[in-house]
Amino acid sequence: MTLDRTRKLLSPSSLTGGDHKMFDQAISTLLGLGFIQKSEEERISLAGRAATLDGTHWEDFCTVLRKAVFEPELNQVIMKGDKTTGAADLNRALCWFLSLDPTAVTVGANNFEAMQDGALIAEARPAIPNPTRWNRFTSWATTIGLAAPALPTMGDPNHYVPDCTVAIRQTVMEIWEHKANVNAVEFVRSLRDQLPVLPGGAYSRSLGVEDPGDTTAGPALSFALLRGGYEEWLEFGREADAKQLLSIYDRERPATPHTFSSVTVFKDYNG
Repeated sequence: MTLDRTRKLLSPSSLTGGDHKMFDQAISTLLGLGFIQKSEEERISLAGRAATLDGTHWEDFCTVLRKAVFEPELNQVIMKGDKTTGAADLNRALCWFLSLDPTAVTVGANNFEAMQDGALIAEARPAIPNPTRWNRFTSWATTIGLAAPALPTMGDPNHYVPDCTVAIRQTVMEIWEHKANVNAVEFVRSLRDQLPVLPGGAYSRSLGVEDPGDTTAGPALSFALLRGGYEEWLEFGREADAKQLLSIYDRERPATPHTFSSVTVFKDYNG
C-alpha cells in the first residue's frame, strides 16, 4: 500500500493533530532494519524475513525483529560508540546488560549509568548515554526477549533484569526438533552464534565483555537454561564417558555449579 495511505490508517490526523513524527520514525526504523521496503512509487511492503509474517503470532514478529537487529551489516560500527546507528546502539547496550547477573542486580533509570562504568572497551562507551536512550532500550530489549521487568520483591519499581529466557526458548524451539539430544557445549555454542550479544558471543567479545569460555554458560545464560529445566522444555543429562562438561551457574550454590554433558529439547507447546 502507499506510504500516504498507511500514514492515514495508522496515524490519522484526527488523533495526532497532524503530527506524524512517531509514524515517520517507525517507518524509518523498519526501513533501516530491512523489515519493510519502499518502491519509487512510495509503496511500502514487508521485506526479507518479515515477508513471512501473517500478523497472527507475536512471537514470530519478535523473532524476526531480533534477527534483523543482529544482522552483521547493521553492526559494522558496533565498536564505535560515537557512531549513532540503531542496531549497533542497541547491541552495545545488550552486550553490557547481559554481562550482569539476573539473580543479583536490577537496573533502572537511577543506576544504569553507574553500572556501565568500565564494562565495555573505551571506544564503545557508554553503552547507554542518557535516560531517554535507557527508556527506549527497555522497550526494545523486552520485545526481543533479552530483558524482563524485575520482580517487586527485588527492589525498586520500574527496574529490569537481564533475563534472556524468552529469546533462548524461541531460539531453541526454532533450531532443534522435539526430543533432540544435543552435546551441551555445542548447544551453548549454537545459542551464542544465534544471539551474539550473549557473553561469549561475537558482538560481546568484540566489545571486551569477559568471555565465560566454551564450557561455562555465564550467569544470564545459566539463568535461562535453569528456567528451561524448571519449565520442562529442556532436560539436562550427564553421561559417564563425556569428554566435556558444561558448567551452569546457580546462585543458590555458587561454589558448585551444575555440570552437564547433554541437553534434550522438548517442544514448549504452552509458550
